[in-house]
Amino acid sequence: MFSVRRLMSFVALMVLAALLAACGGSATPESPAATEAPAAPTTPPDPLAGWIEYTADDQGFTARLPKQPDVQSQTVPTEAGDIEIVMYVVEQGDGALLVSHNELPPQLAEMVTAGDAEVTTSMLDGGRDGALANVSGVLQSEQEITVDGISGRDINFTVDGSNSPTGKAIDGRARILVTPQRLWQILALASQGEMNEKQVNAFFESFKIAVGE
Repeated sequence: MFSVRRLMSFVALMVLAALLAACGGSATPESPAATEAPAAPTTPPDPLAGWIEYTADDQGFTARLPKQPDVQSQTVPTEAGDIEIVMYVVEQGDGALLVSHNELPPQLAEMVTAGDAEVTTSMLDGGRDGALANVSGVLQSEQEITVDGISGRDINFTVDGSNSPTGKAIDGRARILVTPQRLWQILALASQGEMNEKQVNAFFESFKIAVGE
């Protein structure tokens, strides 16, 4: 089982690394008979059936989660001043789902607001590198993404059992997003080979940042 303390450490190093990096055609079918009615559309099963629609207390985001998350916060000292990290965690046996955010220091917020792509890219690179370094993770794939106009990264990684808090090899997926106000992280962890990809995809897609955040 993942401990909240271990996950907080994982998130804190990702934040520190991000801030430091920033400061530096188809075939034609046959015609049907005139009396044949079109087939009724089928609704695919919901991979998040039974999950709740969660809204953060500060109204900053919504996401579907298996249950109410454990909400934790930690203040981390940085060269740009103290940064508060807020983390929402749901543990699932040997796996976990997590959403976290932290406010950007004023000088970084101004540059991101002004559309400084270099700063945003540096923060995304730093967040990725910090997270992987903290868990001795091995990057498997990475994709630059834009979600509702917000720049981000999707990364897939693995952690060897000797470096895992559960003693088992881990598959991980993380989404890192940067808005003018906050650095966001969405994370899914599971024992190697046991991650439900459809469920994780739906979880990531359910995550919505409130306007202005």
